[in-house]
Amino acid sequence: MAPIRTAPIVENAVMRLKQVRHGLMCYFKKDRYVGGSYDQYGEYSLAEMTVLEALVEPGDVVLDIGANIGACTIPLAHKVGHSGKVFCWEPQRIVHQMLNANLMLNQISNTHSFLQGAGEKQDRLFVPLVDYGNDGNFGAISLQPDTGTEAVMVAPIDDLKLSRCNLIKVDAEGMEKPVLTGARETIAQHRPFLHVENDREDRSEKLIAFLLDLDYDVYWHLNYLFNPDNFFGNHENVFGRLVAINLLCVPQERKVVTTGMFRAKSANSRWQEHVGPADELAPASVVIKT
Repeated sequence: MAPIRTAPIVENAVMRLKQVRHGLMCYFKKDRYVGGSYDQYGEYSLAEMTVLEALVEPGDVVLDIGANIGACTIPLAHKVGHSGKVFCWEPQRIVHQMLNANLMLNQISNTHSFLQGAGEKQDRLFVPLVDYGNDGNFGAISLQPDTGTEAVMVAPIDDLKLSRCNLIKVDAEGMEKPVLTGARETIAQHRPFLHVENDREDRSEKLIAFLLDLDYDVYWHLNYLFNPDNFFGNHENVFGRLVAINLLCVPQERKVVTTGMFRAKSANSRWQEHVGPADELAPASVVIKT
């Protein structure tokens, strides 16, 4: 078997292009986590992606809120296939341009990308000033109500009037609850699986309470950013024990079997109740029972 090429195919002062696990990917050279993971390992948060892929099948409709450069968008677009659709939102203009470049590089035609945010109501927010040529975490940029350099429109998911929706993935840097509030009708009509970032302790209780009130079973989905079996075969762990903190939310009428996840039975549930500082995370998985 030929060795995997880890050198860039193309690069400039700001970006690199490499062949990675799910195809071709442009990424920011100085991005600490998403770009850094593609650069070192040829993948990003594969453990999270594996769970998301298990929730959908060909022909499904997926919403990716906070798509960044397409780390989840691209494999999900492959999974739902030509008969399915992916709608994705990315409010940072430069990041959105790179997202679209990655969709084109991978010949993906079943995806619609929006240069806007999703929220509770129609609004206009602002994107803070970001220098993508300097070190930073470009996936952690939050929209601001009255400061920033560029305005971006925000609209509720319900405005799309979707005829089908099977999965909503939300990584909205603290805006997860407003995003889902703006999707109440979509969630009530289609009862999709929800996969929601929940790494802000000051907002966790209200977010979990909201999800439980939707008649969903809520599970903590935790995974390390480093995958020892990564695409480039790089065994150096530059992320240490850094954990991605998400919630997998399953409609109560659906039957699934989960492993490596922990049930959030009340709004004040905390993931630290299940995993101590020295504990190792077991690989998480989900199987849908028909």
